[in-house]
This record gives sequence, structure tokens and C-alpha cells, in this order.
Amino acid sequence: MNIKTITHGRYKTNTYVVDDGVSGEALLIDPTENPEGCIAIADSAGLRITAIVSTHSHFDHVGGVAGVKERLGVPFMIGAQAVESLRQEPARAHVDGVDIADPPEPDRLLKEGDLVDIGGLRFHVLDTPGHWTGDICLYEPSAKAVFTGDSLHRGEIGRYNKGCNEAELVRSIQTKLMTLPDETVVYSGHGPVTTIGEERRDNRGLKGLPLLK
Repeated sequence: MNIKTITHGRYKTNTYVVDDGVSGEALLIDPTENPEGCIAIADSAGLRITAIVSTHSHFDHVGGVAGVKERLGVPFMIGAQAVESLRQEPARAHVDGVDIADPPEPDRLLKEGDLVDIGGLRFHVLDTPGHWTGDICLYEPSAKAVFTGDSLHRGEIGRYNKGCNEAELVRSIQTKLMTLPDETVVYSGHGPVTTIGEERRDNRGLKGLPLLK
């Protein structure tokens, strides 16, 4: 697995271009408000973005979807419970001083256990509610990698926003992420990479909590 990262925007959001190193196909994860940059990094590596997945609907994770889809015509996927919040996101972004194009209607709604195939990669969808409505993570077991959006960051859990709650977020992390192998590399929506093993030992938001199953 090859991963190219673009960090952009007010909240320094990580956008990922992920490919298998063989097919030339790439998955675009969480395109922030820089669609041209997302396309350019793929083009520079000779890759074809063949699908877009957003881990949740916050504007810094969907702001570039419309531009990329308009240019490339590829399918856009998001968690099944995120559709309503996705439609409301341009108005929320505007309140925050950021203008984004209206995200398109998703071509596919993702839920726990679904698979997203890109070249030789197979991403397993994990439902991880708590940070926002319809959060998902993408786990690729053969590459020992998980893309966690804003559910889990290095050293801390994600923010929990109005309409969601800390208990739900912690349960998602404990039951869906902390059960992955220690060597699994965590690519989060903000900040540097980490591993599940590191977070199991050192994550401040999980300190002292028993492992739920």
C-alpha cells in the first residue's frame, strides 16, 4: 500500500490518496477544501482516483468532494447515517467562515461490514459513531492500516459534538479499533500517524478504561 497525504485547511485536515502500488487505481479519503490539490497529487504519481470516501460529513472532510467528482466523475461514498448532516454541512461551514460547494448525493452508502475494493486493496468499513453522525473508519487488514477520520487521533480521542457523546465515541474506539492488531498503523483526520498498540498504551482519552468487547 502506498499513501500520499495532503494536509490542508483551517483545521490542518489530512487527506489521503491510497493505492496498491500495482493497478494505478487510488482511493481518495476525506478530500478537504482543495480538490485541485487532491487531483494533482494523484496525477503527479501517475494514479487514477477511482473513488472517494469521506469518514464523516464535516466540511473539512467533504469540502473537496464536489470539485473532484465534477472533474473525474468517480463515485462518492459516505456512512449511511451521514446523509442528512452532509446536506447541512455547507451552511455549517459558512457559519465557521468557510464556503464549500454543495456535496453531491452519495453514490453508495456504507455500513458496518461493507467492503470497498480499489485495485488489490480491500477496505473493511467499521461503524464508529460518537464524533459526529455516521462516522466510519476504513480498515485494510493486508496492509495493516486503518483510516480513522476524527474518531481517533494520536494520543487522544476525537471531539464529540452536539448530537453525539463521549461514551458512544469511547465505545466505538474500544470495540472497533482497539480490537485491531497492535501493529495496525492509524492514519487519522488530523495529526501524525500512530499505531493501535501505541494508542492502547498511551491514549489519554482511554487511560484507565477497561477494554470493551
